Amino acid sequence: MTETKTVEAQEKAILTPENKPSIYDHTAATPYIITPIKELQEIESYVHHWEVKEWSLLPDKAQGPYFEVAGFKWRVLLFPRGNNQREMASVYLEVEPLAGTDSSKDWSVCAQFGIVISDPTDPTSYYSNSSPSIL
Repeated sequence: MTETKTVEAQEKAILTPENKPSIYDHTAATPYIITPIKELQEIESYVHHWEVKEWSLLPDKAQGPYFEVAGFKWRVLLFPRGNNQREMASVYLEVEPLAGTDSSKDWSVCAQFGIVISDPTDPTSYYSNSSPSIL
């Protein structure tokens, strides 16, 4: 039986450190970080960079600056020494309710996102994870 692979899957399979795109080249890097989900309608696409200085001096919970996408305010929550574990950093994406929304009631927003941690001295050295999520 022959397996057919898409060009996109083949390109991802041959990604090496030598040809890995810079994290600052959003057009080239995004396909390796986020795979579009056909069932989701894209309303807005956005890339946010939060440069963390002096990682070792951060408190146990750090919050990045707010940024706005699709009318929502978002920010990154970073636990540099882990959240309920101490073996690795924990990173979350937090969204604020829209103005006028009763936050005591159930509400949600659907978002597909990727979180990337990169080496500030080498923008081709990074770890990424992505997930569609309802926040």
